[in-house]
Amino acid sequence: MPGILDKYPDLKVRAICHPNRDMEGERAAGTEQFGHISVVLAIKTQNQKELVKDIFDIRKYVNEYLSKRKIISTKIHVVEPDYQEVRINLLIASKKVDLKNSVQNAVEEFLDPITGGEDKNGWTPGRNLYLSDIYHLVEEIPGVDHVIQAELDAPELKADQLIKLKELIVEVES
Repeated sequence: MPGILDKYPDLKVRAICHPNRDMEGERAAGTEQFGHISVVLAIKTQNQKELVKDIFDIRKYVNEYLSKRKIISTKIHVVEPDYQEVRINLLIASKKVDLKNSVQNAVEEFLDPITGGEDKNGWTPGRNLYLSDIYHLVEEIPGVDHVIQAELDAPELKADQLIKLKELIVEVES
């Protein structure tokens, strides 16, 4: 969309394409819809509250752009991600009490739908989050001795869903 980077210079976008899916229509949940392509736009900026006002226009612009370049019989659907919220509560053992921010940043980066995941290309749609992921991530942080306790509230994901960190509580015990 022309001018969008002037308004949001730190804008990050990830497009995930789902062929043979109409993710706009509820009738299509879980079924193939031949001739349809759904494009999920995960969009992030520091000014997320302001961006909410422009999301509809961004989706409309992308839809129009793709519609001009598609095969005639194809139907394009540009949608927002279906996020499932996760909550994490961690108790970490460390000699460094100021490690809390490092752990929080590492977990937030790992779970980011646009730049997170193991390969830093965004969280894989439909990939569930497990406690073992959190243990592995946190125990690799320099200064962390070990994870004393970890609680994870994360739903089972459908194939096209992404996770979104709702709450992260980190306590460090020395």
